[in-house]
Parts: sequence; C-alpha cells; structure tokens
Amino acid sequence: MDDKQIRKGLRINIGSYGWALVIYFGLMTACVNAAVMVDMIFRMMAGFAAGGFSGEALLDEAAILGNGWGYLAACVLAVGLIRLWKGKDFFRGMWKTEREMKPAAFWQLICVFISGQLLFQILAAILESVLNLFGLSVLEAMELASVSNDTVSMFLYTVLAAPVVEEIIFRGLVLRGLERYGKKFAIVASALLFGAFHGNIVQSPYAFAVGLVLGYTAVEYNIGWAMVLHMANNLVLGDTLPRLTQGLGEMGSTLLTQWVIIVCTVAAVVILIRKRKRLGAFLRRERENRPCWRAFWTAPGNIVLFIVMGLSAVSMLMG
Repeated sequence: MDDKQIRKGLRINIGSYGWALVIYFGLMTACVNAAVMVDMIFRMMAGFAAGGFSGEALLDEAAILGNGWGYLAACVLAVGLIRLWKGKDFFRGMWKTEREMKPAAFWQLICVFISGQLLFQILAAILESVLNLFGLSVLEAMELASVSNDTVSMFLYTVLAAPVVEEIIFRGLVLRGLERYGKKFAIVASALLFGAFHGNIVQSPYAFAVGLVLGYTAVEYNIGWAMVLHMANNLVLGDTLPRLTQGLGEMGSTLLTQWVIIVCTVAAVVILIRKRKRLGAFLRRERENRPCWRAFWTAPGNIVLFIVMGLSAVSMLMG
C-alpha cells in the first residue's frame, strides 16, 4: 500500500466519526422539532378544550426551551444506532480501566473541570464587548448554553442522559476509535469534535476545554468516571447549586456560584502546577502524529461537521 492509499484510508477512518456526528446532529434536530410540534398540538387541544386558544401561549418560549423529550429520544436512538453500527462488543470494550480512581484524584479532576466555567465567562465577556462594536451580541448564545432544568424532561436530559450518552459518543465511540493513533491525538481530536458539536460561539471553546479533561479521565482511568465527572458538574452547577441558593436572591445566588467557580479555579491552578511533571511526561511519551492530524483536518466528514456547526453558531449571533 503506497502513501496515497494510506492517507486516503486515514481520512476515511478518521472522517467516519465526523459523519457520525453530522447524522447525530440531524437526528437530534429532527427529534427536538418533532417533540416541540407534539407539545404545541397538545397545548392547542388543551386550549380549545378550556374554551380559549391563545397564539402567544402556543409559542411560549419557556415551554419550547424546557421541552427535553426530543433530546431524550435522540439519545435513545443514537445509542441504538451505535449498537447496530459497532455491535454489542463495542459497549464492553469502551469500559476498559487503565488504573484505579482514588478520591483525591477525582476531586482534583472535579476542580479542573469546574474551573472551565471561568473560561466560559471570560470568553463570553470578551466576545460580547467585541461583537457589540458590530451591533451583535452573544447573550442569546449564552442563554441557550445555560439551559434551565425546571422541567422533568430537561432535568433528565441535562443531568442524566446527556452526560451518559455524550460520553458514549465522544469518549466511547470517537476517542476509543481514534486511540489506535495515539492517546494524545485521540484526546485532543475528540475534544475538538466535542467543542464543534455544541455549535455555539461561546460554549464551543468551553466544551473543548472540558473535553480535554473528560478525554484524559477516560484514557487514564475509565469512561465511567468521565460520565460521573460530567454528571456531577451538570448536577451541581446546573441544578443543585441554583436550587439551594434560591433563598439568597438573584444577586446572592450569583455571588455564591461565582465563589465556588473561583475557589475551584484556584485549586485547579495549584493542582496543575503540582502535577506538571506527570502531565509533561504523559505528553512527551505520546508522539506527534502529523499524518493523522492532516487526515483529521482534511476528512470530508469533519469538514462538513465544522461547516454545519459553524453555520449554527453564526445563526445564533444573527438572531
């Protein structure tokens, strides 16, 4: 097999995950739209039964954004499609354990993970200042990135289904599939795809950063711990902390949340400094895989994914 055939084979193999994510995005979009339509029909029928129908009630933004049933359906279908594609052995193979997770290591990873929230806030503030000069804003993108868990369906999705299914897809399917080309390549490439998939100019860099942490956790420990880490972050910052601080008022709740993020960020900096030799050794033992990176950036599946999600991010900005 000559070099041209090898490069073509790499593009096909690596790009297959981009195509899989494009299909998943299409599936999720279809399921979410279908769930919203069904909900609208039921609310319209309820309105007629009550003797009054309101167009404003039908287009209730809170009801639409709080409808998580479409996302849940997409998660179930995605896992089913992966089962058909990869077979039952895939699910057994993705659970391999490299070394034992100790409590201290888990809490250190939690701090590093949560510190990504500060990156999200800083980036959002910078982007808002720059885009305001052109009459644009990232506020809507930030609101979409911070979905409320006030409904049962959205709680089930953000706290349970999304952390599990996203880890199966990005750290199970994608990362494990790319791991044959090197652990470092697999971690960074899967994080790039994870960030791109969010299709949000503010959330994507944050998703890339936490994707590195989740990828490292899956590779060095176990994908189950990546799921737990992902779930714990969504549960604490996305649901538990806001509920516990409701009595403090909006200002008090925001300040307490900020202090939690700041404390975790300071702890994360200390942890990374203390672990720098170990992390450096991990990076040095993983060779740079330039042919794989060329294949990653030129694979049609990945190019299509980046274009589709880029258009999604732009559409949010344009309102």
